[in-house]
Amino acid sequence: MDGIECLPDLVISDYRLPLSFTAHDVVRFIGSQFSRPVPCLVITGEAGTNLQGALPALSADTLAARMVELAGRKPTID
Repeated sequence: MDGIECLPDLVISDYRLPLSFTAHDVVRFIGSQFSRPVPCLVITGEAGTNLQGALPALSADTLAARMVELAGRKPTID
């Protein structure tokens, strides 16, 4: 990515990315592009892996609620 044109509400990234990049690289890049913090949610399918800076695993419901919270939107029920 050369740059980002507008401030995202939320960035979601897998931990492991192509070309030996990780979510840490994504977070650093996003941080370098904007003067204010951007919420970043990092996911991984690597259960039991000791990842630097990792938080405890979340249930699917907790994850969905946290994503909505980070995006600053209230969920709508149809």
